[in-house]
Amino acid sequence: MPSLMFAALAGLSSFLFLARVRRDPRRFGNGILLGLTFLLLFLPLLAQVAQGSAPATLVAAVTLVVLLCALSVIALALFLIANGVERVRKEGRRPANLLPSRRLQLAPVCG
Repeated sequence: MPSLMFAALAGLSSFLFLARVRRDPRRFGNGILLGLTFLLLFLPLLAQVAQGSAPATLVAAVTLVVLLCALSVIALALFLIANGVERVRKEGRRPANLLPSRRLQLAPVCG
């Protein structure tokens, strides 16, 4: 029964997502609704795996999705650091281009 509730909420959020994308595809809230739809679809699968009543293929798929989420956070952090280093190299170390805090400048990384 809880999985049916999650499916209904996922259907509602996907309907809202499609309606808002049709009206204005550039809004940030569209991404939030899409992420909420995927989360509501994923939660019943995760609950089934946690209870131990899931087939092995579902356990493998859920494990893969969880690991990919963790790796994507690490990859995002690395790309943001690389972007900051590139910006400092291209724009220089003028006060207007540097981070507000002197401790966050990553001076040893930038050379």
